[in-house]
Amino acid sequence: MANVTVISFTTGGQSREMEGSRPIDLAKDMDMTLNGVSIFVNDEPSTQGQTLHNGDIVSFQQEKESSGK
Repeated sequence: MANVTVISFTTGGQSREMEGSRPIDLAKDMDMTLNGVSIFVNDEPSTQGQTLHNGDIVSFQQEKESSGK
């Protein structure tokens, strides 16, 4: 498992230190669903299953809704 910094819209954008192997593991530990959520690792778009490394910064952001116009 990697020691990472996690930033999430569910915590008001505040960071916290966590341990996990993949973003999906972190989300489960935070009781967070990933529907409508974009994942970034070190400011790069990521997937739920990306392998994390010590020192990574993982960000969970709500996807923007389009107006449909």
